[in-house]
Amino acid sequence: ELIGQGDSLVVKIKDQFKYILMISLLFLLGNVLIYVLLIKKINQPIEFLTKAIRQFQHGNRDIENKIFYRDEIGKMSRDFFSMQNKILNQTKDLNKQKQFTQTLLDSQEQLIITTDGTTILNVNETFNSFFEVDSIEDFINKYNSTCICNTFNKDAPDGYLQTNMGQEGWIDYIISNSFITTH
Repeated sequence: ELIGQGDSLVVKIKDQFKYILMISLLFLLGNVLIYVLLIKKINQPIEFLTKAIRQFQHGNRDIENKIFYRDEIGKMSRDFFSMQNKILNQTKDLNKQKQFTQTLLDSQEQLIITTDGTTILNVNETFNSFFEVDSIEDFINKYNSTCICNTFNKDAPDGYLQTNMGQEGWIDYIISNSFITTH
């Protein structure tokens, strides 16, 4: 009779073991499912935002604004798109100002350039007409130079503008002698 009870006890232990094993497996699967969902909840918005930042960095300005959550990641996303809008608006304003400045320059009859002394930064239409070019790029190609100083006549008599005027570069000479009138 002890042997019969022993077999019954073994069966009960096996059943209990199967039951514990099933509960453990269900618990493990539940944890894996929760982990996958949490990772997706966190990674999806971060991956989207990372992709949006890279696209913006490479010049794509038409990025769809997606709001994922109202947590820190959602705030970061909203802040990025707010920054993007500010940059786009400031870029538009700068372009308008640049157009306005160019219009002012072009309205002048005098030849006007802006330069850092070695590179032409901006010119007016009088400059383009005088040098028979359409743009700064055309000037650079035609004269193989980014500086107007390379068009100065090196054989000109004293008093005419040269690349180096004594100890000064040409642009510094013009600035320090702006009171001198030329003929």
